Amino acid sequence: MKKIFLLFCLFAVISCGGDDSPQEPITGGNKLSEVKNLQIIELTQTSVSFSWEAPTDAENVSNYEVYLDAVLQESITDLTHTFENLSSNTAYTFKIIPVDLQDNKGKEREITFTTLEGSGPISDKMTNLIYPLNNESCNEGITNSDDASKSDITFEWESSADALSYELVLNDVTNKTIQRYTSTEKSLDATIYKGATYSWFIITTFTSQDNTGATTTTTEISDTHYFYSLGEAIESYVPYPSRLTSPANSSVLKNKETVQLSWSGSHPDGEIVSYEVYYGTSTVPELYETTSSQTLTVSLESNTTYYWRIVAIDANGNSSTSQLFGFISE
Repeated sequence: MKKIFLLFCLFAVISCGGDDSPQEPITGGNKLSEVKNLQIIELTQTSVSFSWEAPTDAENVSNYEVYLDAVLQESITDLTHTFENLSSNTAYTFKIIPVDLQDNKGKEREITFTTLEGSGPISDKMTNLIYPLNNESCNEGITNSDDASKSDITFEWESSADALSYELVLNDVTNKTIQRYTSTEKSLDATIYKGATYSWFIITTFTSQDNTGATTTTTEISDTHYFYSLGEAIESYVPYPSRLTSPANSSVLKNKETVQLSWSGSHPDGEIVSYEVYYGTSTVPELYETTSSQTLTVSLESNTTYYWRIVAIDANGNSSTSQLFGFISE
């Protein structure tokens, strides 16, 4: 009997143990993949906006953790996020991690950016972009001597301001990278990939005087232009991503039963034959309707958040996907 009692006590000690430290959660299944198509959609002196697409295993996503310089800011369900009240001309790192329904974290994705310099844009544009032409194919580049997959082209613009400097911000939409170049001239040589879609704008820095005669440094952001860098031996090209115009992202619509979605689309070397409109209350909206128009009227319910995006399709079946916009119906 004594041996049985001792064995029971030994079993109890082994089973219950004295280790009260917290245990790591048991995770099952595969780790969520990273978000897709992470990109900057707006950048100013004091703010930045990002958009992304859900991972391939989006049905398992519960929310997204967004970080700024490794500090968790929020857990959100949207596919866009804006940081405000940032310092000008300052480098930051944005990180996003998808979280699944069991609260397990997926693979992270991050991007480093630098806010624009200066006190803010002025109301009248004084810098006009000349070349590459907006929404056109660019075929005047010279093949780069070190990398035949790239071209060297000259960006040109004009400005009525007596500028101190210009900064070219070049966004490679296809490869998800941003390049920045500085010049005191109204032209600048840059190296780009062939067969890629780009957007670009110019930040002009100049001095001005107020009514008291004090001199201040001011910056102006030009309009944004898109172009396609022609590649070699390519038979067809994808459409430019459609630009959503209305309703504006994060807008609030009051006392409306319907709203007209509107957008603009263009193609570097062909014609867009249809647009797929994805619309609904989910951050991964389902296909709502296919149209050849650039507008579509949709119904609304009050106190509801809606999301929408456009997929442009050309005659060869090539397609491109726009940013995701969201708005609130009150």
